[in-house]
Amino acid sequence: MNAYITSRIRRIFQHVRSQRGFTLIELLVTSVILAIGMLGSAGMVMNSISGNDRAKDLTIAVQLANDQIQMVRENVKTFDGFIALALSFSTPNKKDPVDPVPGFSRYTTVQLNVPERWMLTVTVRIERNPAVGETIAAGRTKTHSQTAIIIIPPDVQLG
Repeated sequence: MNAYITSRIRRIFQHVRSQRGFTLIELLVTSVILAIGMLGSAGMVMNSISGNDRAKDLTIAVQLANDQIQMVRENVKTFDGFIALALSFSTPNKKDPVDPVPGFSRYTTVQLNVPERWMLTVTVRIERNPAVGETIAAGRTKTHSQTAIIIIPPDVQLG
């Protein structure tokens, strides 16, 4: 039994010694397969980064629109606030005098008695301004619009 195992081990080692390494073709095929895999991974990383940027911009735009709508809701609660609101947003698509967040512009339209009497329709549009050197692809405008209908409280209603 011992002689059989020894002869078997010798044959395995002789077979291993006869193998001298990889051929050039094997190395080239392996390199091509590895390169294709790495290119696929790089594409996924780029899509992930781009998606994160779009999600961040959308989150900021939604927050800016919600803040403006909430400001209108708060001002409508009193008669003086309502008058100030009506005067400040008498121009449609009025741009905020100062950009609320660098790189973003906010435009607000307030319509009285739309869709019904004693209601306000507030439309806020947020635009993402391209940074210096940044280009926006055609058909991919970076804007977000949000609309809310606010009922004017009875104590503010003028009759």
